[in-house]
Amino acid sequence: MVINGKKLTVKFFLNKEVKGKQVNIEGIIQYPLYVRVTYNRSTTKFIAGNNWFPEFEESHLEENPTLQGVKSAIEKIVEYEVKNSTGDYKIAGLGDRVKTYSSNILEALNRSLIVSLENELGKVMPYVEFKEWEELPFPTKVKKGVSYLGKSLSNSIKSQATLAALLGAMGSSLSVYSWIMTKVRFQFIDKLRKVGKEAAKKKEIPEAFEAIPILGLDKEEGIMEVVNLIDSVCSQLLSLKYSSFVEAKSISYDEIEKIITVDVKKK
Repeated sequence: MVINGKKLTVKFFLNKEVKGKQVNIEGIIQYPLYVRVTYNRSTTKFIAGNNWFPEFEESHLEENPTLQGVKSAIEKIVEYEVKNSTGDYKIAGLGDRVKTYSSNILEALNRSLIVSLENELGKVMPYVEFKEWEELPFPTKVKKGVSYLGKSLSNSIKSQATLAALLGAMGSSLSVYSWIMTKVRFQFIDKLRKVGKEAAKKKEIPEAFEAIPILGLDKEEGIMEVVNLIDSVCSQLLSLKYSSFVEAKSISYDEIEKIITVDVKKK
């Protein structure tokens, strides 16, 4: 594949040099699958998920239908990054970025939302009640937390809860990759339009976690505000210097909260 006049190659191989990573299954030694990506004469390599193969299958890796899909996805990611790069594109660190592209947008929002609620409730809720709240299931936790904060509820939490509710209802499997690289974004817009039309017919306003009115979905401007919000979330996730926003427990949520501050307002 050629991008901007420079060759891109994606090759799979079994890493037989990683000590302590070999697994013996029924007497057959298996090795972790790695991918080697070369672009503009620079190369990086990284593990391709939790995949293991015996040595005799190595020559057939390129024929594996699943791996062909992985290869295509990596090629699309590199092409996207090259086209959106403001300077000299560097292939180094691609493995970490690939993990971020596979991050689930809803999971990221849910974790950010819970941390935001924890920070706010920890300041005003009695200790015993707060510890009980922490043990509640996610939807109940959000509903009770939002209701407890009442008028003091920040715009950041309102927006996160609104977007999380919409994604949960219509697109919980959305990944950063699917949102950016596939038709999912446009399919989601169509779903939002249908929700807005149905709500307008019934003269009802959907609520996020039965606590926050979702306003504006009956107008194109309101729908695009939600979509732009998800665009911003994806951009922010990709800008974080972590292997995975969802998996990194020590990550700071300050940055992701900063971009989720727009209310979905009725136009």
